[in-house]
Amino acid sequence: MAAPSGGDTFAIEIDPSHYRKVARQLDKGQINKRTRKAMDESLGLVHTLARSNLMAMGHNGGPLADTGGLIASLFTEQRGNALDTVQGIMGSPLVYAVVHEKGRRPGATAPPQTALLNWVRRKWGVEGSAASSAAFVLARTIKGKGIKGKKFMELAADVARPRVPAIWVKHFKIHPVAG
Repeated sequence: MAAPSGGDTFAIEIDPSHYRKVARQLDKGQINKRTRKAMDESLGLVHTLARSNLMAMGHNGGPLADTGGLIASLFTEQRGNALDTVQGIMGSPLVYAVVHEKGRRPGATAPPQTALLNWVRRKWGVEGSAASSAAFVLARTIKGKGIKGKKFMELAADVARPRVPAIWVKHFKIHPVAG
């Protein structure tokens, strides 16, 4: 499994050399089918773990449990289907996903006040000009202090990493044909 790829995605890449011996016993269609199934299962594991991480981090009213939008936005995508070229991607299209994953360094550009306004209303229960003022102060605080990354995808990948090879071995095991 590879390290993070880009700002808001993780990639699963498999070393095909471990599976070539078995693959030589299969036709191309069987190889591609097993490759897709193994990658689907690998992606499903990482996706489930990332969602679980977000739910656990949001427990007791934490910031990641706000609307559930980040959890719902997580996607997986399989690129390629040949053993040598398959790659699995997990990420989120939401702009703030990378901030939750990697954090925001102190001194970085403040997040837009408008992006924080609804969060302030929901979490702090303030409305009108008080909500606008609170969102402004929060944006300035984030700019000054930064935000520590939650690393929900990285943690999921770390937990999945030792389990992924067993998934691939399972899918590339040759079962004797009963005669």
